[in-house]
Amino acid sequence: MSKANKVGFWSLYAVCLLSSGVRAIENCPIERARYELMGDEKFSAVFDIKPTRVNPAGELVVFVSSLASQYTYWFRLNSGNGYSTLSMTPLEQPKPGSESIPLRDAPTTQHELTEFQPIFLIDENLVFFPPESARPGLAAPMYLFPAALAPSLWYHSGSLGNPENTRESMLRALFKYKDCRQS
Repeated sequence: MSKANKVGFWSLYAVCLLSSGVRAIENCPIERARYELMGDEKFSAVFDIKPTRVNPAGELVVFVSSLASQYTYWFRLNSGNGYSTLSMTPLEQPKPGSESIPLRDAPTTQHELTEFQPIFLIDENLVFFPPESARPGLAAPMYLFPAALAPSLWYHSGSLGNPENTRESMLRALFKYKDCRQS
């Protein structure tokens, strides 16, 4: 096989892989998508619909799990009606028997203000989704980028819910779509 044919074959193979990934995402609502951190499979992320005190019927929340600490961080999504960045704020894990996830009070200190973590939803062409794209039933994005989560997990994992306050060594990288969980 000539060098040109090898390059053509691998280019075609890459296009097929990418296009098959796009179809999978179009058929996967965001609340069932599972992601893995690029360059470090110890971290994964999923969306799900959970009841909160604000919305007992359920709202979209994101979970970031660490294999290193065996802890899952819970976040509520906040969008500014199209005028700001999508962000996530830490949620307390519900106590056994609780019907909804408790929300934290409004931030009062500078440290609490840093708990608003920007998160970007990005398509396969590296184009940012608008904040209102984080709605149940809408197609899952190819990538997630929680821009400030890595340093927050290193310096403030306790304020994000980890009772052990474990320093998490997470790369500042994109989470890439892995698969679609069963409903």
